[in-house]
Amino acid sequence: AAADDEEVRLLQEEVCRLVRGRQMRKQPGGGSVRTDASALALTLQQALAEREESFWVERQRLSDRITALERARGGRTGALLRHYDTAARGEATGGSAAGGAVGAAGPAASLASATSAASSALTGGVRRLRSMVA
Repeated sequence: AAADDEEVRLLQEEVCRLVRGRQMRKQPGGGSVRTDASALALTLQQALAEREESFWVERQRLSDRITALERARGGRTGALLRHYDTAARGEATGGSAAGGAVGAAGPAASLASATSAASSALTGGVRRLRSMVA
């Protein structure tokens, strides 16, 4: 940060020198005002491009960190997704879906129960999302 401040201060001094009609320090040969202005504009553009690039790199790094933290704590909708996953696998709190098959109707009843549980979990989740958005 201190190096950036020093760079900004030096650029400001160069602009002030150019505005007052003095020679720039970085070009001791002494070109025309137009040449000095072009060189200074190029220097400013390069400095801005470097800072913009570092801004986007830092922003991406922070975004990745936030994503990792959300993933570690289960995400914003982690509990809802776990509930839906449990219901979709047929492990609903209804009871009979987790047991073994009883006769020919067992697997069909288990599938119907799992489908019903998944549907109700999804409907409940959509309602929660709507209430949070509203």
